[in-house]
Amino acid sequence: MPTQRREAAPAISVENGATPVPRRAATFDVEHEIRAVLSDVRPERARLEIAVQPDLVLHADRADFHRVLAGLVQHACSQALVSRVVVTASRSGASIEVGVGDDGIGADLGLQQRTLRPIERLLAQQGGSLEVTSWPDQGTIVLTRWPQAGHTANEPGGAAFVIRERVAVG
Repeated sequence: MPTQRREAAPAISVENGATPVPRRAATFDVEHEIRAVLSDVRPERARLEIAVQPDLVLHADRADFHRVLAGLVQHACSQALVSRVVVTASRSGASIEVGVGDDGIGADLGLQQRTLRPIERLLAQQGGSLEVTSWPDQGTIVLTRWPQAGHTANEPGGAAFVIRERVAVG
C-alpha cells in the first residue's frame, strides 16, 4: 500500500447542535491504520497484540483516529504492571468499536477519566463515544465507538464518557 501523508487535523465545525462532522474525513482500512499506529508505539515492557475483524473500514478523520488510538495504547502501556496490551476492532450495529485492553492493576477510575479526557474530546469531534471498564488487579478495557457514515454513535450533545469499575466476586 502507498504511504499516507499525515497532516494535522483541521478544526471541527459544530453549529446549532448539529452532529460534529470532520472536514477531512476519509474511508480507510481499520487494520492497516491500527498496524501503522502500533508501529510507532514502542512500549518498553508490554507485548502488543491485535484482533481485527477482516475487511473493516471506517469513514473518519484519519489523523484523529491515529491520535486517539496512540493515546489509548500509550495510556494502557503506562498502567502499573502491564505486560500485555490488546487492540481489537469490529463492527457493531451502526458503529465500529475499537478497544484497547491491558492486564495491569486497574488504575483509579477518576484518574483515568481525567487522563483520557483529551482523547474523549477528539472522539467526540467524530461523533463517537468512549467507555472505560476496569477490574482491580486484572486490567482495564477502553472501548471507543466510531459511527459509520450517516450514523452517530451517541445521543445529541457530545460524546458519552462512561466509566465503570468491575469488582471481582469470590
